Amino acid sequence: MSERLETLELEFRGRPALAVAGLAALLACAPDADQRPAASAAATPAPAASTTPAEAPAPAQLVAQWVRTDSPYVLSIESVTPEGRLLARYLNPRPINVSRAEWKRDLSRLALLVELNDRGYPGSYYELKFDPASDTLYGVYHHLGIGQDFDVSFTRHQPPPAGAGGR
Repeated sequence: MSERLETLELEFRGRPALAVAGLAALLACAPDADQRPAASAAATPAPAASTTPAEAPAPAQLVAQWVRTDSPYVLSIESVTPEGRLLARYLNPRPINVSRAEWKRDLSRLALLVELNDRGYPGSYYELKFDPASDTLYGVYHHLGIGQDFDVSFTRHQPPPAGAGGR
């Protein structure tokens, strides 16, 4: 209640009539000490929150060619390690140096960090999460070269079935 009083004091500073009216309204709503319900030892405990979060997908599911949905840029994840490293390439459409690529478990999701360091990409990086339900990577691209952030998503590239090529 003291936090609310401090807030009211700031809101009504310089307006004494409004401050008094606001304080009176706040105090009128507050229960008296003898009207507050007593804590009971036999009170029903709150249901326990699930202590086992949903299982994060296997990191091996990240291995794929991922195509950005708003452009032909490709993030190719070639392998993952149990320690959280990714072997990744980035094509825009020419190869851009990937200086760091990592994954980690973030609650029930896999989170990725892919840092680019090349001409026009001075430490620009992707912060992505993997959504197995939609089979997408989504997140933010921080383009440090132009000082802008972009919401992005990537979909898994599905190669054409064998023998589907034309003559």
